[in-house]
Amino acid sequence: MKKGLKIFVIVAMILLAAAVVALLVWEYIEKGEIKQETALKAAAIGASLIIATIRLISRDRGAVALEYKKYEELYADYIKNAFVRPEQKKHRKELLKAIGYYNRDEFQKALGILEKLKGACQKYSDSFAVNMFKALCYSDMGIHVRAIESYKSILAISEESSTVWSNLGLLYVKEGKNREAEECYKKAIEKKPESPFPYNNLGTMYLKESRYDEAIKYALEALERKNNMYQASNTLAIAYTLTGEFDLADKYFKISVANGVDAEGLREAINSYCEELD
Repeated sequence: MKKGLKIFVIVAMILLAAAVVALLVWEYIEKGEIKQETALKAAAIGASLIIATIRLISRDRGAVALEYKKYEELYADYIKNAFVRPEQKKHRKELLKAIGYYNRDEFQKALGILEKLKGACQKYSDSFAVNMFKALCYSDMGIHVRAIESYKSILAISEESSTVWSNLGLLYVKEGKNREAEECYKKAIEKKPESPFPYNNLGTMYLKESRYDEAIKYALEALERKNNMYQASNTLAIAYTLTGEFDLADKYFKISVANGVDAEGLREAINSYCEELD
């Protein structure tokens, strides 16, 4: 139940309860007694209010449980081992609550919880989860420097996460630090060579730098690992057009469109790159 609706229902229950009490008081003042019939009606209304309140609380708890279960599945790679010790049960719930705020774009609320959780971290998986979601919040807020700091906090403990290296590379690109980004992407590949994402990120960056042979190389590597990765086929369609290999450009153009890319939008992107060369 949405917060506003929940407050409305609670206020309505309180007003109804007050009306019942007022009725009993009025009858006692007017008649000097409370009839059994009135008392029974009041008791029935009171019982209904209690039942409704219990149902409201149970429904809310059930909704929260379902929401938390969704986050457990959606972000399993980030949080599966975070705050799992018996004494950390409340911290696990707080982490899931922060993730809920993150998913609703309430970044400041999420960050408030995550900051408090920093002191409760006992092992790498705890710290990884906290700093990962801090970085994601800051990234979505456009505060790249703070996001970079959060990723570096993870890397200061362990450099094994390909995702962290790849995400850090994306932030460096946004900051115009392509050489730092290049190092990060290659680290990401080193840590998890089967992941298509750092290859695709490198291909995209090289395309924008007019390094077409390298863009093609890494985009092909990305597609080899994930054959429906339209971002990589987009890069190939553009890069092959710019190198004059039109049959290959057409091939990957069609692959992108088959994977849901808007054909007209991709043509416009290709034309934009061509105009920059003129």
